[in-house]
Amino acid sequence: GVEAIDKLNDEVTAVLMDVHMPTLDGIAATRLLLQKRPSLPVVFLTADITEETHLRCRESGAAEILLKPIAKQALYS
Repeated sequence: GVEAIDKLNDEVTAVLMDVHMPTLDGIAATRLLLQKRPSLPVVFLTADITEETHLRCRESGAAEILLKPIAKQALYS
């Protein structure tokens, strides 16, 4: 949530973000995160394949959207 964003430091070079989270959804969290670090790549991992969700992820500033489940090798590449 917001606490994790407040603790963000320069050692973090990318963020893997889930879309659906209990307290603060990934889209809102990404918007807050990118206000603090605009150039930080945020990659969404989601099982939600709807066009609306993908559009919202892109609008929030996502660098990439990957579908879950994902093979470890595909994630690394």
